[in-house]
Amino acid sequence: MGSRSVRNSSVELLRFFFMFMIVIGHAYVHGTHVDYPFIYSWAMEWSTAPHLSLFALSKAGVTGFMFISGYYGIKMNKTKWINLFLVALFYYVILMRFHGWQGMLHPYDFWWYLSAYVVICLISPFVEIGFQSLGESKIRYIVLGLLFYNYVGRWIGKENSHDMVFLLSIYLFARYLKVFSFNAMPEKLRSIWRVVNDNLVVYTLFVAICIMVLPVMAVRLGFSDATISLIVSNNNIILLLFAMLVVKCGETHCTQVKAINWLASSVLSIYLITDFPTVRPQINSFLFPYMMEWIGIPIALGVCLGCVMADKIRECIFFIVYRIFGKIIDKFGAPKG
Repeated sequence: MGSRSVRNSSVELLRFFFMFMIVIGHAYVHGTHVDYPFIYSWAMEWSTAPHLSLFALSKAGVTGFMFISGYYGIKMNKTKWINLFLVALFYYVILMRFHGWQGMLHPYDFWWYLSAYVVICLISPFVEIGFQSLGESKIRYIVLGLLFYNYVGRWIGKENSHDMVFLLSIYLFARYLKVFSFNAMPEKLRSIWRVVNDNLVVYTLFVAICIMVLPVMAVRLGFSDATISLIVSNNNIILLLFAMLVVKCGETHCTQVKAINWLASSVLSIYLITDFPTVRPQINSFLFPYMMEWIGIPIALGVCLGCVMADKIRECIFFIVYRIFGKIIDKFGAPKG
């Protein structure tokens, strides 16, 4: 997304918002031990129905976070690769409490999102070359094919994807929209988009309300659990639409606040800490009872901020280590003569 000094703080806040939604979703689904029928039953009482609505909206977390990566692109270099590996290794060693040394060779695999993200980082240079050389029409068919596979085929097959193909579809769709700047749309779609773009906030709120209301309505109308699961699935294309609109809102209402950008550079730590296998059961069991009393929302926000501040401590440790090793290299590794 470029240097920190020019980052759009509105988009950086969205990255934090989407990560916060992931924490909320995990509190619900893992706090109930993945008991989806129980979660759906909340709609039968108006006092608990809002929890199902919030759970449905939280599903936009993964989609939105990857959409931002695709929209602004991934630019990896040697330094970033080393840092990404060392960050994953750091949290692996700390959260595994120095056990299980085999995983130190592939720490990414302990987080499904990070594992898939690494693969997308590896192929991102080829993606950029493809966008430059293939042209809009060929890229459009590739993107449409992947979207059909994930948001029609897998959706009908009652999938709730957590894999690289799912994230790659979001990444390519967002990249397509950014590279071709919405101008590649057919004229009819372009005219519709102009109307939406003039009222972005209104339409974004409307889509968010749809995401939250639809599962409650489905339950109260007596739809089966299998049908309801389609509405709250990651493969629900309304989530992709919501992510697109939210990111466009963030891009339109551009702000630059250095403090926000500094804090937002550590948002990935929220996922790395809260979704690690040794931490996930404890933190979600702790959050879930509070979520059902709504006080869990500010508590979850505090957890997210705590993870960000913990990562700033990690950054200080890395900085000190880098300086020490840099001095050693300068002293003993410099060429003689």
